[in-house]
Amino acid sequence: MSIKTVVKTAFLLTVMCLISCSTVEYVEKPNVTIQYLSPLLVASLQESHTGVAITLADPPWIGQYATKTDSYFSASGKNCIKFNLESSAGVEVKLICEHVDGLWAQATHF
Repeated sequence: MSIKTVVKTAFLLTVMCLISCSTVEYVEKPNVTIQYLSPLLVASLQESHTGVAITLADPPWIGQYATKTDSYFSASGKNCIKFNLESSAGVEVKLICEHVDGLWAQATHF
């Protein structure tokens, strides 16, 4: 092996290590299981009009009323829907977002 080949190989390995070693994967919350929402539930919220209450027919909010307040593309690159969830316990603000795999889940913080 020539000295040129050794230097080129060492250089390429160094560059590859710098690229891969400096890459940090963002993990929202370790050891948290994401519970995805049913496509039917998501479609109901996507198709509903802002300000109009709809009755949800899928878990985890069966029989509760949802009023969409906003839908947007977040800074983290996710499609999101914000809505008020009305139940016998009162009104809660909820946020669901689409994950990279195309499935939707409730956001843990917003």
